[in-house]
Amino acid sequence: MKHNLWCVALAVTLTVFGGCASKDGGPARMTDTSRLTDVVDPRPVATTSRARSSCQQPGYGPLQVSTDAIGGLPLDEPLGQLKVRCPLATPTRFNSFESTAPALAFPFDSINLIGFQHGAKLDLLKPAVGWEVTGCGGRLPRGVSTCARWSELIAVYGDSGTGNTEFGPAVVHLRALPGYSLELNVTDSVIGSLETQSDLSRIPGNARLVRIRIARHVLHEVP
Repeated sequence: MKHNLWCVALAVTLTVFGGCASKDGGPARMTDTSRLTDVVDPRPVATTSRARSSCQQPGYGPLQVSTDAIGGLPLDEPLGQLKVRCPLATPTRFNSFESTAPALAFPFDSINLIGFQHGAKLDLLKPAVGWEVTGCGGRLPRGVSTCARWSELIAVYGDSGTGNTEFGPAVVHLRALPGYSLELNVTDSVIGSLETQSDLSRIPGNARLVRIRIARHVLHEVP
């Protein structure tokens, strides 16, 4: 009995050195360790890094928004090439005031960017005919925020331009900012119709920019 207890107590150590002796003096059978791998957790070890949920932003700080590029994406490239730059881009529908159009959405950490096309289906071999920007993480030319107040906009660009409230919200086109449609969070119920009297001075200074649309030159081509 003492002999058996001695072997059990030192089983791990003696296994390394060849096992303990049997009662008749011969070598004991080696412990089978081949089944130890059955208890190893096959799942991958968790890491602290998270899968990206947005397009990679170039550098740090706000994204630069122009009629040529937004966040490092050249707006005249085919949508398929832009999707290679940002694989997280997903098909969606662009909602205008009157209709919808096929589009590709590019999610950034600080802004949402949608490139849309004419027609019934998205064609990744062609560029977008227009772009929509929402969110506060972008900067217009001369450093104005993409969700700036009206007072901040006219302080930089002036209030010379045209506007309309045909569908409710005020949409403004400033002469100092060609190619941009600026939608504000103020409606005709507050400032009246801008179609009958295009007086941008009636827009309150605290009205805020909520949506920007950029028209590419192909937007004006005859299909």
